[in-house]
Amino acid sequence: MLPDETIDRAADTLAKFRNNNALNDILDQYAVLIEDYKRLKSDYEEEREGRERLRRKGLESCEVMVRMYANLTGLSKTLCKSGLSGAEKRSFSSFAAGFNHSYGLADFIDAGELKENADFKLKAILRLYAENAQCKHIYFAACHDVGYVSDLIPFRGNRERFTLIRTPSLLFHKEFDRLGMNVEELLFILRSSAG
Repeated sequence: MLPDETIDRAADTLAKFRNNNALNDILDQYAVLIEDYKRLKSDYEEEREGRERLRRKGLESCEVMVRMYANLTGLSKTLCKSGLSGAEKRSFSSFAAGFNHSYGLADFIDAGELKENADFKLKAILRLYAENAQCKHIYFAACHDVGYVSDLIPFRGNRERFTLIRTPSLLFHKEFDRLGMNVEELLFILRSSAG
C-alpha cells in the first residue's frame, strides 16, 4: 500500500497537469491545422474541377471578367447587423477595393443606394456581352432575383453561351431552371458562411 504522502503528491501532480493549458493549446492548434488542411485540400480539388469544366467547354484560354454590382452602403449595413463587418457606413468598401485590385478584370461596382441602380447596370452589361461575339460564355449569378428571368428569355436554351450559378446561401428561383441553360453550383466561389 502507498503512503498518504505519495498519494497526495500524485494528486497534486495530476491537478497540475489538468490546470496546465499548454497541452490543450497544442491540441487546439493541431485541430486548427487539420481543419485548415482539409479546407485547403477541398479548395484545391474544387479549383481543379473548375479548370476541368472550363477545359471541356473550350474556355481555358479565355480571359475571365468578373463584375459585381451592389449598394455598398446597404451591404455594409447588412453585414454589420450580421456581425461580419464594422459599423461604418461604407465598411465593406475595403473589401471592394481589395477585390478590384486582386485581378485586372475584376470589378466591384457601387451602384448606389437604390435597388434599381444595380438592376439597371446588370441588365445593361448582360445585353452588351450577350450580343458581343468576342464574349465566349456568360456565368450569371443573380438567380436569387426572379426579375432577371425576362432579360434571359431571349437566350433561352443557349447552353453553349450561358451558365446560371446556383449559390448555397441564396434562393435559386425555379423559373431560371425553365430557361434551359446550364446550371452550376460554385461552392468554392460563393460560400454560405465565413468559414
